[in-house]
Amino acid sequence: MDVITGDIVLCEFYFSDLTATKKRPVMVLKAALPHNDFVGLPFICQYFQCST
Repeated sequence: MDVITGDIVLCEFYFSDLTATKKRPVMVLKAALPHNDFVGLPFICQYFQCST
């Protein structure tokens, strides 16, 4: 897979018990590393509201 910096890709993340995976969006921060690797930043979709 050819990716460039700024691309949004889907990556499989394993659950802590390693029994299943879930695909999540990741933004590519640095591409073109050896072995077709890249550095990515996962998106988080939960919002937390502080109680006052």
